[in-house]
Amino acid sequence: MTTELVVGYIAAFNIALLQLPQVWITYRTRNVQALSWGMLLLNLSASILWEVYGGILKKVPIIVANAIYFLANCVLLYMRYMFSKPTRKEPVHVAVHRLTHQLTHKLQHRIRYRSYLLFLHHLVMGPVVT
Repeated sequence: MTTELVVGYIAAFNIALLQLPQVWITYRTRNVQALSWGMLLLNLSASILWEVYGGILKKVPIIVANAIYFLANCVLLYMRYMFSKPTRKEPVHVAVHRLTHQLTHKLQHRIRYRSYLLFLHHLVMGPVVT
């Protein structure tokens, strides 16, 4: 075995292990907020390009290391998708209804404000169905 091949296998082993601690911590904590979609996609594309490069050169260390790195990135992408909390905002009509209800409740004693808010609600949302 040549020195070049030994150094290649050592470097490949390190590259292969590069994402595994992040995979383990993400799996244990289910916290994916610090994982950037851009970083994950960039790492995935880099590992694909390294796979192609290793195939062109026919260098087994590059191919093996980046295959493991690719799989780790796929697992992180999957966990990022699965463990992300939906960040959907409430629809406008729900927000208007909720705010109108809150303001109406606070200003019950002032009939004109209540009437005005209901009028605005009817203009924006239509009649209230109960």
